[in-house]
Amino acid sequence: GWVVQPDDDGFHDDFESADHPWWTETFWTSFNVPERKMGGWFYNQVQKNQGENGLCNGGAWVWDDSDAPALYQYSETGLAMPPGPRDLRNIHLPNGNSIEVLEPLMKYRMTYSDPGKFESDLIFEGVMEPNPHPAGCAPFWKGRHWDQAMHVTGEIVLNGERIPIDCYSVRD
Repeated sequence: GWVVQPDDDGFHDDFESADHPWWTETFWTSFNVPERKMGGWFYNQVQKNQGENGLCNGGAWVWDDSDAPALYQYSETGLAMPPGPRDLRNIHLPNGNSIEVLEPLMKYRMTYSDPGKFESDLIFEGVMEPNPHPAGCAPFWKGRHWDQAMHVTGEIVLNGERIPIDCYSVRD
């Protein structure tokens, strides 16, 4: 096993496999609005060894229980990361998501902006310590992964409608 440390909120350059071309860092969060049967995700994947400065994949999604397609969906792959030093603890990604660590391993701010379509400003606060996946086990043979139960508060704006968020959800 291993214990998640505050440095794990950042990029992991200290792994023996961190120089591999497919080395991947992710940051995924979710929220829900139970009374509207609505949910959403923010998915961020950075492959720092692809392209000149690394590539970013992911985006934002919002859906409900209707038969309609997603209420909002933006997903891109192969977006060039900007040059220069980058810190996953305070970063604006080319997929539109911004991540800010407010308290290591416990509190995060996620923002997204596609004016007129979907915007968010959410705080994710851990209700427990991160729960690490066992090291050296499938599917994370050489990497590390953890999940964490979160209390999510803030607001989204979907097609001009302001929707308060106060729920429990998960990040990984």
